[in-house]
Amino acid sequence: MNVHENARLTAHSRAELVRRVLDQGQPRKVVAAAFGVDPKTVGKWVNRFRAEGAAGLADRSSRPHRLRAPTPPEVQERIITLRWQRFTGRCWQSNAKGLRFGR
Repeated sequence: MNVHENARLTAHSRAELVRRVLDQGQPRKVVAAAFGVDPKTVGKWVNRFRAEGAAGLADRSSRPHRLRAPTPPEVQERIITLRWQRFTGRCWQSNAKGLRFGR
């Protein structure tokens, strides 16, 4: 998984953060200030490490595991039908027919 540009911590820095708290006994507030994150974030990574070991420090997907109210299949089909009716441009039709224009 790629690290997004706004991520403060990588898996390596999370491991260092946990090491400072657990091995060196530094307070979470001090470690948080050193890494530029909130003390709650430090606690989250320490707890994940305790529960899952090094695997808990890996990046995780933020995608939900399931939707509370997924779109019913009938509605999905209706949406697709309406899109086919509205997109009448050359590129849309050519892609639907398997033709390629341009590059």
